[in-house]
Amino acid sequence: MRLLAYAIAWICAASFCLAAPQPGNRIQNGGITEVEGDKPAQWGTYVAGGDAPLFTVEEAGARGKVLRLEATHEKTRGFWVSPGFPVTPGERLTVSAAMRSALTKGSAMLSIGFRGGDGLAFGIRDLAHLTGTAEWETRAQSVEVPAGAKSGYLTLGVGPGTTGTIWGDDFAVVACPLRISLKESGLKAAEGRVLGFSLEATGDLPEKIRVELRLDGAGKLEERVLETAGKRRFDIAFRTDRVDAIQIAAHVFSPEGLLLAADTLEAPPVMEASLGKASYRNTLFVTKESPRVLEASVTLHAEPAALRGLALRAALLAPDNATPLATHEARVTGNRVPFRLELSRVPNGRYQLQLALVSGGKPVAQAELPFAIREDGPNTVRIDEHLNLVIGGKPFFPHGVYGGAPPEQLPNIKAGGFNTLFAYDSNPEALRKLLDKAQEVGLRVMVSAAVPFAGKLPAEREKLREVVLGLKDHPALLGWYLYDEPDGQGIAPSIIRDLHEAVSEFDPDHPTWVVFDKPDAFHRYAGVSDLFMIDPYPLLATRQPLTKVSDWMETAHAAVKRRQPVIAVPQAFGWDVVANVPKVSYQTPTPEEYRAMAYLALAHDARGLAPYCYHVYTEYDASKKGWPWKLGGYLPDKQPALWGSMTAVAREVNALAPALLCADRQPFVEGAIHGIRLRPAGGKETVILVNPGEEPAPIPAGLRRKMRVIIPEGAGAPPETLQRYGVLVMERAG
Repeated sequence: MRLLAYAIAWICAASFCLAAPQPGNRIQNGGITEVEGDKPAQWGTYVAGGDAPLFTVEEAGARGKVLRLEATHEKTRGFWVSPGFPVTPGERLTVSAAMRSALTKGSAMLSIGFRGGDGLAFGIRDLAHLTGTAEWETRAQSVEVPAGAKSGYLTLGVGPGTTGTIWGDDFAVVACPLRISLKESGLKAAEGRVLGFSLEATGDLPEKIRVELRLDGAGKLEERVLETAGKRRFDIAFRTDRVDAIQIAAHVFSPEGLLLAADTLEAPPVMEASLGKASYRNTLFVTKESPRVLEASVTLHAEPAALRGLALRAALLAPDNATPLATHEARVTGNRVPFRLELSRVPNGRYQLQLALVSGGKPVAQAELPFAIREDGPNTVRIDEHLNLVIGGKPFFPHGVYGGAPPEQLPNIKAGGFNTLFAYDSNPEALRKLLDKAQEVGLRVMVSAAVPFAGKLPAEREKLREVVLGLKDHPALLGWYLYDEPDGQGIAPSIIRDLHEAVSEFDPDHPTWVVFDKPDAFHRYAGVSDLFMIDPYPLLATRQPLTKVSDWMETAHAAVKRRQPVIAVPQAFGWDVVANVPKVSYQTPTPEEYRAMAYLALAHDARGLAPYCYHVYTEYDASKKGWPWKLGGYLPDKQPALWGSMTAVAREVNALAPALLCADRQPFVEGAIHGIRLRPAGGKETVILVNPGEEPAPIPAGLRRKMRVIIPEGAGAPPETLQRYGVLVMERAG
């Protein structure tokens, strides 16, 4: 899994806009005008496992010479790599390239990456995705250079699951003198829906700039010409009749037509529904005893004046019947409008939930959502309204290990205090044996059986259906792992979403999982699976701060708008124990470092932990094609100190589960201390504190007042200082 972060450090995913090569281009030979033999001067190539693609330079009519990459095998991973260029942390750059595709399967991508003083790649960000067949088009995106960057580079290439050909030309990286952001999106009484934008100068501007907007990248063009006159900030607004969610491609040009900035923005819909207990898959799970009632609400993005005299209508309809089965109408008195549908006479099944904002009987805005009522069975795994996993109606905090553990290793994992195995095997027969053993010892298993079908739908839909139906009723099944780091391998969100929808249709009783490793791309993958996993690994060759864990957690929460559970994958591996490895890219954490990373994730509202990994690689075989890493055993034998720390954390998490599963949760950061307040109903307030820093950190007096330490056991009263990598769990006294 995460090993791919080492093997394909160049790879990324995509989002984009319109642009053209410009003066001040930092990319040498960006127009592919200099060719040495059959390769562009100063450009390189990179292949990471699988079959190498064909890299050539091709004549493209009036364009002249262009880059060409042909992927002939679906296991191909390969990239054109641009010459490096200088960057300054904090500056903004506008990246653009002309591209064409003729792909038969999968997707290709344009990416930007950065290197620090140690030469290691980081901060890789998606810029553009190509799918199918398209004519030449120029795309661009503005990006901010991350801290610690000394140089940058572009890549154009393909990840696994892609076949076909892509071309590239006119690569450009120029200084971006401004930032554009969406500041307002809502109804105004007289103007209808208004989109308000702010432009902030970050560099020198020409006397005039031209702002262009396209809705969903292709809608009606809106434009505005602004005189800068030494100003550093500009506020503009556009009106639209659209009331749904809108993606906005924003471009800013100089008077000469040079692109200055390019950003992709998203405006929420005027009406956003929150379905309460039915938020997971828009499904109300019921038992014979539970009330069949939908308690929900709608948030309205509007000025108070625009809400006067409006009403909200909600109706539940069968797909083949226009007569509502349940209705509710409420007068709008604020931006949040609750509604209630009595469903006691509505049988289990699939329906449509219609919502309308009306004025004088006429709709101002409308939305329609799929809705279902299903039985909550003893092995049903779902997500509740508090973002906790629920199995058979009971909350469940998943704490497991990643790895290729055979059945005979499962008792060790269970004895370590873990409740879940995140398995890699995709073979249905092997997985059934693993599930049988897991059921015997009391473990749940997240299976990877769907992974081989990514990018192969609809052609292999029936094969996928057969695999899912063969495993879905096993009582040890926790859920379906759809893909490993698609954002880092150039796998488009649509490919993962298609797989999620197919698996969910075949098995509505188990959620889907995906792990991601490119924070800049998190927002693009929000909603492609039921659970959002991240694997921040700070212990590289040059160790990064442990706060990489908390930073990624917060980025993930923001990406999913705190509407999906975020599961953390703490680092529990390193290449420092691997013989013959060309480069030690990761270092094994100490027991203290592992403990701090795990609790830091919990302090930032992780809804599960899945350390990578249980197996240990001990040798690198460069002669082996594809996967050169040799399995040398498992943590209990190979790294007992680290395993001891992991199991200690697992046992503590088990004891803390009632608090970790509560609804009242308040993460916080005070100085160098990261923490979370947990207030379970009918229980005592529990507070987790972590010092992820290298130096001791004072604990504010307010956090210590009327508290007693429960972890470490027997510590008594809270100390005034938390030591380096220290963890403290306290409980309200009395």
